[in-house]
Amino acid sequence: MNMVTKLSTLIEVYREGDVYIAADLISGVSDFGETGDEAVKMLLKGLKERYEVIIKENINIHKSAFSLAEVKVNA
Repeated sequence: MNMVTKLSTLIEVYREGDVYIAADLISGVSDFGETGDEAVKMLLKGLKERYEVIIKENINIHKSAFSLAEVKVNA
């Protein structure tokens, strides 16, 4: 039986020199591309592969609890 799990993350995209960097702020994984969209696409591909290996190899990772919170900032 194939089980599909959806994971949420927070991605930062920024330009560094001639490339765009997409960084997953939760796992610390990052990738790059010629555009922001390409960088995100490459990052998501890498994250998918990473999590598939974790599941296949039954690698123990830290189990974390995340909460959604609202932060008010005076601008």
